[in-house]
Amino acid sequence: MANIDNTVLTSDNPEVFDEITKDFKFQHARDIHREPGRLFAETISGVPHEEIRELSKKNPEMTFIAKYSFEYDFWSEINHVEYKAGVDKLVRIEPNYSFTEDTDIKNAVPCFDELFKKLLSIFSRLDVCVDDPKKGKYIDWCDAEVSAAVEHEGYRMSAKKRFIEIDDIRVFKAREVVTIEWDQVIDEIPF
Repeated sequence: MANIDNTVLTSDNPEVFDEITKDFKFQHARDIHREPGRLFAETISGVPHEEIRELSKKNPEMTFIAKYSFEYDFWSEINHVEYKAGVDKLVRIEPNYSFTEDTDIKNAVPCFDELFKKLLSIFSRLDVCVDDPKKGKYIDWCDAEVSAAVEHEGYRMSAKKRFIEIDDIRVFKAREVVTIEWDQVIDEIPF
């Protein structure tokens, strides 16, 4: 079976981008989805690097940014590649995580996305992006199991991370607990 790779393509001029890519098709595209100023593509056995480079050559006044992730490494890294006048450059790399999304929990928690973004920001600090002059850009993955918990608007989310996998996601809702405190009326009662 062929690898399915993901590409998100944008540019510094969304209006012109939409016009020049409205009929644009990648040769090995399995699926293409468009939003204003953005093109999402799933391609078979490789990303459309050469095709984007050609698009960049034909439109030298524009800068294109492609975000690539590859099935061979379980989409664990997102490569940000900039194209300008047919010249490409890997600008940065970032970690990407796999997890099973529970739509019942997501629908029941109004701030699920905010909670999950907070968790990702913690976990992504553990996986350090390195720019080595000899090895290039890569991620130095934290190989320990890490648990974290975050809070947002009366909800708490906890999860565990092992390498690229996030699991054991739990969400709790705060409830008000009334406690009664007692103050002494008189210091000493004479008898």
